Order: sequence, then structure tokens, then C-alpha cells
Amino acid sequence: MTSAAAWTEPVAIDALAVDCAVAAPPVEDFTPQPLACELPWEQSCSYDPCFFKQQECQRDCGNTCGSCEASCTNTCSSCKASCASGAAGDACRRACASTTGSCRQSCIARRDKCATAGCTAAAQLCAKNEPVKWKKNGCWGICPKVNACWDLLRRPFEKRRIETP
Repeated sequence: MTSAAAWTEPVAIDALAVDCAVAAPPVEDFTPQPLACELPWEQSCSYDPCFFKQQECQRDCGNTCGSCEASCTNTCSSCKASCASGAAGDACRRACASTTGSCRQSCIARRDKCATAGCTAAAQLCAKNEPVKWKKNGCWGICPKVNACWDLLRRPFEKRRIETP
């Protein structure tokens, strides 16, 4: 299908009139595709649990969008199956495609809201809770060797000595 910015554009409706299950162009090179449920992944080379939570959230939004699109496709197929042949059938199939375009565009709109507002809210909550989690569980509970080192550094200078086995 020729690129379109929305499922409601004439070029998208034309493609849906031919095939209810027409696929959006693939997401490539981390570039968003306006018709695709799939969102491009971003990359971070530093550990940030909230960034990863946001990426997982966006993946889930894309999966929900895909389920929504599948429902639109099934409705389109049922609609087109009831169309007659000839010119009247062509108009009927185009009407089915138009309804499907609106349906699929609403899936994309819900995905956008989920991936922006919903995932941003989840990332903000994570960013608020992560320092609390770290203070509660930080290295003190998980890193005995680091703890021993810190304990050694906390002793008065004259009492410091490193014991070797």
C-alpha cells in the first residue's frame, strides 16, 4: 500500500476495499509508522528501570492495538461478504472499507493515548517509587562485600585495618 498518514485517507480506503487485512508499511530504522500498531523501540545504554517499564508499556499498547485491528478486519470481512457483485457491490465494499478505516484509525488513536499518556504516567510513577525502593532495598541488603567495605570506612581511622585470610 502506498503510504498514508491515516487509515481514513482515500489511498488507505482503496487498499482496504481490496483487502480488509492490508498491512501497514513496516516500522524500520526506529522510525514510527503512522498506520502501524507496532511502535519503534528506543534504546538506552544506561540502566533505567523506568525507561524499560515505559518501553514494555508501549509494546503492550501496540499489542492491544493489534487485537483491535484484528476485530476491525473481521468486521470488514463480514461486511464485504454481504455485498452484491457489480457497481452496487463495489460501492458496498468501499463503504465497508471506509468503516474499517475509521475503526482501524480509532485503534491507532487509542494506541497513541495509551503509549503517550498511559505509559508516561507509568514511567512517572516508577520514577517516583524507584528512589524509595532503592533506599529501602539498595545495596545494603544485596551487596555484603560492599557493606563490609562501608563498615570498614565508617570505623575511626586508627581502628581500620584490612584483614586478610
